[in-house]
Amino acid sequence: MTINKAVAGAMVGVATLFSCQSFATETNSTAEAKIGEHFRVVPAADGVHEVTMVGNGLNYQDTNGAWIASVPVVQTFPNAIVCTGASYRVILATN
Repeated sequence: MTINKAVAGAMVGVATLFSCQSFATETNSTAEAKIGEHFRVVPAADGVHEVTMVGNGLNYQDTNGAWIASVPVVQTFPNAIVCTGASYRVILATN
């Protein structure tokens, strides 16, 4: 079965719109952590297989180049709103 690139792109867009994550299982071949910008591999409940989580902005790189799981944080201050903990950091004025 082949999937048209436009259809695949639309599927990713819909998943992003609704903040969905895709999962796929595979055999656990190494103990090394597998993480990248848009995926993270975690052990499956059976302890034998792995589950690959796929989502836009799932992780981000720190200043040393290590991948870190995104945990968005929104902080409010009298003059600004600061958003951190993801691949983008934003400071918004409250005016």
